[in-house]
Amino acid sequence: MGLLDKKKKYSAVNLTSTESRLLFNKYLELGMSEAEANKTLQKRKKYLRTVVNALKQQNKTDKEINLAFTEEYEKMLMEAENGRFDST
Repeated sequence: MGLLDKKKKYSAVNLTSTESRLLFNKYLELGMSEAEANKTLQKRKKYLRTVVNALKQQNKTDKEINLAFTEEYEKMLMEAENGRFDST
């Protein structure tokens, strides 16, 4: 399933502290300052909220929203591991 717990619900529309810390540490490893890493993390969280809200407006099921949330988080993690970022 990946790094996210299968029972995680999008309703919190937020990353767990562990998920946030993992991304934050990846950003630090890339040479970002703590301030830059925090700003990048906040942008990523905002993007995830936008994705979830858009899916809610499309009347997607909880399962579809959870899957999209998981996929987007894993994409962010892979981008951080590879040192690449899209424009989100």
